[in-house]
Order: sequence, then structure tokens, then C-alpha cells
Amino acid sequence: VATSLFWLPTELPSLWASRRFHLLSSAADARDLSARLAAAGEKSMLVAEIPGTIPGPPTLSVRNPRFPEFSVDLHVVPLIPPASHTPQENAP
Repeated sequence: VATSLFWLPTELPSLWASRRFHLLSSAADARDLSARLAAAGEKSMLVAEIPGTIPGPPTLSVRNPRFPEFSVDLHVVPLIPPASHTPQENAP
């Protein structure tokens, strides 16, 4: 689970044994994590963010009407596998 929401891992202790949480502080962190996961063979990653942060419809939304600041959108983001290093035809 990738997120910039510092409080999210503390709210989901039941997932600690089965999921890794990655706290992101920038877009560069997200790109680096995506590249590392793709290189390790992962096909997608779950991103949890404030509603409306990521374009497009979320995979799942979790809303808390009493505390809207604790609402999140969950997006399953496909990862792009690293480019294979194949020789180009007619390369010098």
C-alpha cells in the first residue's frame, strides 16, 4: 500500500502482517517505488490517497461522514515492466 497519508498505517494495524506500507513524500518517491516494484515482478500496486488526488475513478472509496479528513480513495495502479534490453536490428 503506497500513500502520502502518514496516519493511514496506524489506522490499519490488522493489515501489518499481510501488507507492506510505503509512505511517500513526493512524486519522485512514487516513481521510484513503482520502478522498484515493477522490476521485482509486481504487476500493480495499491495507492491510498485523499479523495480526488488521483485522476480517474477509484477502485474503492472509503468515506467517513463524521470525519471526512479520514476518507480515502483506493486505486489499483498497473505497473509498467522495465524495458527489456533487446538489440535493435541493423544497430552499428
